[in-house]
Amino acid sequence: MYDYIPFILIVGSLAVILRLIIRKYPQLTLIDVDGIPQVREEKKKDEFLRKRVEKKAKADKTKSKAKVDKVMKMFKQWQLHFREYVGKVERNLLKKHEEKKENEPVEKKMKRAEKTESLVTQGQRAMDRHALEEGENKFIEAIRLNPKDKDAYYGLLCVYLLQEQLDEANQTGKYLLSIDKDNDQAFAKMAEVAEKRGKIGKAIEYLQQAVLISDMLPQRFDKLAYLLKEAGENDSALEAATQAVQLEPKNTKYLDNLLDLAIMVSSKELAEETFANLRMVNPDNAKLPAFKQRIDELA
Repeated sequence: MYDYIPFILIVGSLAVILRLIIRKYPQLTLIDVDGIPQVREEKKKDEFLRKRVEKKAKADKTKSKAKVDKVMKMFKQWQLHFREYVGKVERNLLKKHEEKKENEPVEKKMKRAEKTESLVTQGQRAMDRHALEEGENKFIEAIRLNPKDKDAYYGLLCVYLLQEQLDEANQTGKYLLSIDKDNDQAFAKMAEVAEKRGKIGKAIEYLQQAVLISDMLPQRFDKLAYLLKEAGENDSALEAATQAVQLEPKNTKYLDNLLDLAIMVSSKELAEETFANLRMVNPDNAKLPAFKQRIDELA
């Protein structure tokens, strides 16, 4: 019996404490814990510590980024020095290779030249049957034998253009023109490359160079007229179209283009003359009625 007395006393005490808490609970909930001085001080300390941690983390991040930037800068400088070194080595090797070739016996030089010429011919034949990869390999092999073979570079330029590898074609063409400044065919091909890359102004420059070197090809003047027309330079386009017709007076395509441009620049006399020539060359041309109406509308 006496063994249960302590247990009963403990339970009774807990019941009294619980009763007091329940009675005082509404008041306890109204106490502003944040208003207690000790709590406020603790919160200030926590806030201060949090800001210090954030500030330190930010500083560490800035230092880390600065270190990374420094390392990247050093790496880029190293890359530049390495490329310069490799370029220097490559130039020296090429120079030695050229010197070695110059000192070769005449018979060996002739064999090299014949082999190069044969490879270029094989590359051209492969290109003709549209075996472009084979053609590319032949031209590259020819260039390895003779790094300054103009025909090999021109063939490679044509292959890259047909393959739509415009960056490679552009680089090859630029190098070819650096070693063969009067190559009108290369200028004409580079005009094609520039046009395909959407650089009409550059295409015009290249084609103008081509016609300056060789001014007896009407198709180039006709193409130049088209490009100038695309660029909105109708007066210059008219001059180019006139050159094309003068070189090939009975070509209906050239006459058609010239007539269209003559009407566009309101040159009625030239338009009537070109219309008469076009009707004489091709009386069944379906565009003639429309051209006649446009000419009649000119002042």
